[in-house]
Amino acid sequence: MRRIDEYQAYSVADPLFFETLGRASFDADLQHELSELVGAEGEVTASGVWAGCRPVAAPALPAHGWKIHVSAVPEDAPAALRAVAAEFRRTPFHFKCLRSTRLVRLGAARWWPPGQIGKVVVIYTHSARQCRELLARLTGPLAHVRGPYVLTDRRYGDSGCLYYRYGEFTPSGAVAADGTPLPVLHGPDGRQWTDERVPVYRRPPWVPELFDEEQPAAAGSHVLHGYQVVRALHYGGAGGVYLARRVSDGRQVVLKEARPHTAHAEDGSDAQVRLRREFDALKRLRGTGAAPEPLELFEEWEHLFLAEEFVDGQPLISFIGLRNPVAANALSARTAAEYTEVVDTVVDGLRAALAACHARDLVHGDVSLTNVLVDPRTLRVRLIDFESVRPLNARQDQYPRTPGFAPAEPGGTFDGRAFDEYALAAVELAMLLPRNTLLALDPPALARSTRHVAGLLRRPVDGLFRTLGLPLDESPEDRLDLPAAVARAVAFIEAVMTPERDDRPFPADPAVFRTNPWSVAHGAAGVLRAVHGVTGHFPEPIRDWMNRAEPALDRLPPGLCFGLAGVGWTLCDAGESDWGAAVLNRALRTTTALPADLATGAAGLGLACLAVWRRTREGRYLHEAARIGDELIADARDTGQGLFWPDATGRAPQVGYAHGSSGIAAFLLYLSRATGDEAYLRIGRRALEHDLAQGVVQDDGMFSVPGRVGSEVYSPYWLRGSAGVGTALARYCRLLPDDAPLHRALDGILRRGVGGVTITTGLYRGMAGPTNLALDCAQLLDRPELREPALRGARAILSLAGHRPEGLAFPGESLLRYSTDFATGSAGIALVLDRLHRGSADFNYTLDELLPATTGPAPGGVPAPASAPRSGSVPTPAGGRDA
Repeated sequence: MRRIDEYQAYSVADPLFFETLGRASFDADLQHELSELVGAEGEVTASGVWAGCRPVAAPALPAHGWKIHVSAVPEDAPAALRAVAAEFRRTPFHFKCLRSTRLVRLGAARWWPPGQIGKVVVIYTHSARQCRELLARLTGPLAHVRGPYVLTDRRYGDSGCLYYRYGEFTPSGAVAADGTPLPVLHGPDGRQWTDERVPVYRRPPWVPELFDEEQPAAAGSHVLHGYQVVRALHYGGAGGVYLARRVSDGRQVVLKEARPHTAHAEDGSDAQVRLRREFDALKRLRGTGAAPEPLELFEEWEHLFLAEEFVDGQPLISFIGLRNPVAANALSARTAAEYTEVVDTVVDGLRAALAACHARDLVHGDVSLTNVLVDPRTLRVRLIDFESVRPLNARQDQYPRTPGFAPAEPGGTFDGRAFDEYALAAVELAMLLPRNTLLALDPPALARSTRHVAGLLRRPVDGLFRTLGLPLDESPEDRLDLPAAVARAVAFIEAVMTPERDDRPFPADPAVFRTNPWSVAHGAAGVLRAVHGVTGHFPEPIRDWMNRAEPALDRLPPGLCFGLAGVGWTLCDAGESDWGAAVLNRALRTTTALPADLATGAAGLGLACLAVWRRTREGRYLHEAARIGDELIADARDTGQGLFWPDATGRAPQVGYAHGSSGIAAFLLYLSRATGDEAYLRIGRRALEHDLAQGVVQDDGMFSVPGRVGSEVYSPYWLRGSAGVGTALARYCRLLPDDAPLHRALDGILRRGVGGVTITTGLYRGMAGPTNLALDCAQLLDRPELREPALRGARAILSLAGHRPEGLAFPGESLLRYSTDFATGSAGIALVLDRLHRGSADFNYTLDELLPATTGPAPGGVPAPASAPRSGSVPTPAGGRDA
């Protein structure tokens, strides 16, 4: 699961669904003041979190140029705005500001993107000269304004709030293969430069520095106050946490960094104030063993650092993943009993550590799965990250806390022991399976899903439920009513659709706002796939939205999961073959280079061509698929372990179905069946070998694969992990019944890779993906016994469902809000449950109708010819191997 920080900003505006911050109900005090300040000389409009001011009758801005950022703490933001507005009235220019002081506070939060922290006012200039003049004129009026350092910029002189950088003014319209906007700048000689918002100052190579002498950037030395930084353990906008070595004696230590004027809390403190409190608390806890031993507090440049003992232990979140037999799908009476003893030992150790704090009049205040370290051998518990530490009798709701580990409504309580005792119970609950963030969204669903897991572990939970205020009468349903569940899931999707909105027609993962509202993964196409697949109908509200939003297709990438190829395929399967083919034709006209993978790149586009060829019988789509397959093979690399396609970023290649060689192997398999050319099958098998070579066989024979070459992080999911590799393996095993190595690998994945219980329910990165793999193997390989783990998966999924008046809802990734999309929410889940009920063919953009007839259900689609015309021989992959 992605870091919860990525979801926080999208969980402010609405209590049920992910929304952009711009839709939150703020008082817009800065926007109102801006309108009054500029009067008739400026036109003020709101867009998202920003209020923009355009000078009346001003010339249009260039596409890119020098911009000025004014940084400010919340209490200084109004003064900063007034100073900028006064300069605007003197010589008008384009600028914008955050709409409210609450947004200013949020804009320096721990979860805000590091490169965006502190940006309160943005000024756009027409030239370097204008930028220099404005910086000079604003220096005096803004002399007393304080703000965080803007990491993407250079600071102007000695100012505490003025920064500048060169960048994009108006969106270029370019998009990356995954659908995210690509800020591309074009130089005078035609050169392109990507304006990435990374937390470091950058400028295009053709643009001279704004000042003759480049000013030094923020301190970045790897030796700080006698400590050699080894690597970052965590990095955020308020500062980082680093593993370091003391130069004097080589001792390993941890350095905690606090940047000034960031992460403001309700008690008025910022990150540096709280780091000083942490140092004081650690000194009071010295010798107790409950916390790291403090070494020293020091300042380097403008940043504050705490040097403390390095504690060699596993964060509790990692410990649970490695030891919990439910999460590992290794449940037995013995493993359940052993893990129960582990939970009791860890909880007792945490209770003792908290008691040591309380004995010294301290409340830890933010006990969570990342702030507790466990020694995997001795089970000794240590507390870390005392950022929220305070006295026992302080008001407890004024400090940072982790969702799901503090009372949802702490009010004005002054009982610090009760606050930590609640956290202790929350940790024990999370050790069953860490779903605590669901506490704020759907307590009954958290209670049901916890009882489901507790039943597997044979562990009573009524006492925990009472402490945490969870309902005692919620239990998983004994009878699995799949038709009713599917119908209620679709009812919820249809009830909460918002076809009047352009940005998202259905509640989805926050990625819908960063990509597009059309896509299979998070947009209308994926939801249409579900509703049409279950009901056979193309709902008119979806049709109307698609007709109205068709011009936006020009801004989509060509790929399968996030772009035009997936939309075209979906429309064809929904009975709109002409429309779908027209959309696919847009993708085929793309001139930009594509990655190789199936989710975003050429393999997915080729697979969509095969699908549209099957639906329309137009041979040109088969020719396009063959052309794409030949180009992929020509671009492949082989280092002796199988075929892979280099990552454009220079990182190690990805592994799996969506972004690795397995998905490309699946496309080549289908291409072989469509063309009758077995060379594609042989080369595809060689690609599959690459991903299998990255896996490891566990002691019990389970086969696990990482998400990237060289990684030691293994997962069971479709997007990256065993379920995705298994998806390709199942098709190869169907075609190659005597290929013992492939069957052995698939058996290893199925041993513990399906039927388990994980944190989330979604198709791409949750329980629905492995459940669908079990159904694949049951049907394609005539293994009906695999329906049983699929049924177990369905029970676990439904235990997390929210019973809403509109129907059955499913929480998305992070469990903070519901999602109805294909990748993370109701759409993909409904299709898995419907397939389990009806025994239908796979829905997840495969072409199993091209496979030999099976004893399972006959997939739909038009018959394929045994062979098709070819333009030439299949090329040989780089490295000289073709099989």
